[in-house]
Amino acid sequence: MEVLDRLIKFSTIRPRTEFEVKRWLIRKKIEEKDSEVALSELKKAQLINDENFCRWWIEQRTTFRPKAPKLLVLELLKKGVDKELARQIVGEADLNEEELVWRLMEKKKKSWSKLEPETRKKKTIAFLAFRGFNWSVIKKYLKD
Repeated sequence: MEVLDRLIKFSTIRPRTEFEVKRWLIRKKIEEKDSEVALSELKKAQLINDENFCRWWIEQRTTFRPKAPKLLVLELLKKGVDKELARQIVGEADLNEEELVWRLMEKKKKSWSKLEPETRKKKTIAFLAFRGFNWSVIKKYLKD
C-alpha cells in the first residue's frame, strides 16, 4: 500500500499526533477508507501516540527553545493533543521556570551586553513575556 509507505515516512521523521496525521491524509487527498486502514496500522505500530508526542515535544522545547509551561500546553493544543492530556504531561515534566529563564537569558547576555541598562531591561521583559513566563518569574530574574 503506497499510502501506508508514505505515511510511515511522514510519521518517522519525528513523532506525530493523530491530529497531524489526519491533517496530512486530508491534505494528500487520501480516500477515507485508506486513511482509516493506515491510521489503524500506525497506531498498532505505536507510530502515533499523543502521550509519547507530548513527552518528546516538551523535551525538545526545554532543550532547544525553552518556553513557559502554559505556552507548552498551548502549543500541544495546536498540535491536536487533548487539553487534559497536555496539562497532565506538562505538569509531570515538573519544569523549573526560573531555571529555564536563566538558560534562555544566558544566550542573550552577550548580544545585549552593549545596550543601555534600561533598553536591556525592556528587551528582557518583552523577550521573556513573549516566551510565556509570568511577571513574578521575570521580576525575580531582573532582581537577581
